[in-house]
Amino acid sequence: MWVIWVQEPQLELEAPYWPGRRWLAALDAVLWPGLWMAGASSLPSASGDLWLMVCGFAFFCLCSRLHRAVANNGRYRFTTWLMLKLLLVLGFVGVLLRWTVPT
Repeated sequence: MWVIWVQEPQLELEAPYWPGRRWLAALDAVLWPGLWMAGASSLPSASGDLWLMVCGFAFFCLCSRLHRAVANNGRYRFTTWLMLKLLLVLGFVGVLLRWTVPT
């Protein structure tokens, strides 16, 4: 028996536009893959061509993200904001662990 489920596509809401959003989105789109490339360039030489693969993937991501940030700005989501939220949650968990775990 072959069963096919068809789901309606989920609608992504457009982010509200504000002055400077396109420039900040372009900066965010270039910053994170650029950091990946900088980190890959500091890999030891024993890793072989891993840094080339990381740089190639990061460049592909950079181009894709930059296009979305500039051409389709309402659909771009800021990675910096996501990372800041993640660091905030990890910091909060660290503080809770420090307070609750006896030393």
